[in-house]
Amino acid sequence: NHSGRSSIISPLCDNGEVIWLSFFSIFSIAQSLMSIAATASSKNRENSDLNSLTTALFVPSLAMFEHILMRCPMSMIVTKYALEGYKCLAMCTIIPNNGFTEEQRTILASLSKQSIASWGNKSTCSIRDNHVLAFSTLLHVTHTQFEFIGSDLEIIFNTIVQLSSYNISSAKLSSEALDIAIDLSLALSRLPIFSTCLSVASLHELIKSLVSLCTSNYKRRTISKSDDSPNMDLDDVKEGFGGRIFGMAGRALIGTANLIAPPAPIEELPVSAPELPSIHSFLDDFYELSFSRAIEISPKTRKAVFEELPFPLVALIEIAHVNAFRFEPFWYEVSSQIVSLINESDSDARGYAIDSLRSLIVLHLTGKTSQDNRMTAPKEGLISTVDFFSVEFPSVSVATPVSPVSQIEIFKPLFDAVTLTLLPDVAEMGLAAIFSILEASGEILKDDVWPNLIATLDALSGGNNNVINRSSSPWVTSGNLAFRTLKLIVNDFFDYLPSYPSPAAKPIRSALLSCCSSFGCSS
Repeated sequence: NHSGRSSIISPLCDNGEVIWLSFFSIFSIAQSLMSIAATASSKNRENSDLNSLTTALFVPSLAMFEHILMRCPMSMIVTKYALEGYKCLAMCTIIPNNGFTEEQRTILASLSKQSIASWGNKSTCSIRDNHVLAFSTLLHVTHTQFEFIGSDLEIIFNTIVQLSSYNISSAKLSSEALDIAIDLSLALSRLPIFSTCLSVASLHELIKSLVSLCTSNYKRRTISKSDDSPNMDLDDVKEGFGGRIFGMAGRALIGTANLIAPPAPIEELPVSAPELPSIHSFLDDFYELSFSRAIEISPKTRKAVFEELPFPLVALIEIAHVNAFRFEPFWYEVSSQIVSLINESDSDARGYAIDSLRSLIVLHLTGKTSQDNRMTAPKEGLISTVDFFSVEFPSVSVATPVSPVSQIEIFKPLFDAVTLTLLPDVAEMGLAAIFSILEASGEILKDDVWPNLIATLDALSGGNNNVINRSSSPWVTSGNLAFRTLKLIVNDFFDYLPSYPSPAAKPIRSALLSCCSSFGCSS
């Protein structure tokens, strides 16, 4: 039907029109598969015909969509259709199989590849509209199918880390893409609270993904104004294979029953003056919100130092705090990464890490985790970029029992960090945290915590029996803090300690005698 065609005449056998119709046919098939998958999912039944069709069509369909994205990055309308095709394939491959499939990993990896500004052998360039749209599609799949992604969350977090070095306030983005980029930046700041939607199994997978990235020694890259200058010759893209195809297709698209409008030339893409600061990344809103919580925990933390902390580590700590009402699945992984930060970072970052441990311990001891946190649900319905990672609180609060993590398991990372450190300032900050916890909650500590706490003070006494020699002058302040904490225990909490004939009395009395002896022998 060419009734809507303009005065531009093109033959019916135009190669561009054939390519467009072929592409749109594949897109329509993917839409049909998605509709069948949605029906099968709503009725909780398997559809063997759907599985067979999906298996047969997945590879060629995805290859077509990926090819279009890579060859025609400047045609936003065609890019949007291709990315809608990705959503359709995700719906009919991930949910019916409850995730954890090769098809799922392939879709997420392909979207990740399309989100990162690269072309051929050239590693970086300015972020463009097509990258923003691809990243938006990746986060859409994450939001709508979060329970099925599992271990492949690492792909998504890796993409976020890679994109954090690009300036989204670039004037090279169209006004539409800039608005989407701003929405995505705000969405990433909601990622910690969104994690409360996850089941315990999915939360554990999320934690494992972040820990894996932490151990990869990711550092947050500084964004410079030079990132706004492309390293890619856009004329090569315009005049390349994709440019020739859609040069021919432009005439055909006008007469395709008004399905879409012809793509605008590259130089005519609408551009708006950035409303953001001249340098702004996808993670700036995340760091801004996280820092506002960090200074409540650790008031001495400097913003410049905090913003240099790796995203996986900050996300790990933030997610740990909002999920503190269910410690058990992730406490060991989270605490081990915090301890690694204590041992490797500069003084300010070490202070933030120790105060984070202290805050988590206090949350557990006081029971505030069960009162202030609860399970949420992701926002449903028609999801736009503004809604990504938004949550809804149930109208009726469902009581969530505090996970059965013992006090000694909660305290152990802090005790180990103080006992094993070779850095005097870590010992000082750790002892200050212990002193603070004792003042606030010493009367509710369990019997098995006291011997380990007192042994930690013993290790900082400067006595000759300690494995690490802490009798030199840099350790004087930590030794004084340890002795002050010992005095607090004896003066204020001795009556709370178990006495004979309780079996818990002996190890505590032995630890106290050893600690007093070490301080008496210290020089």
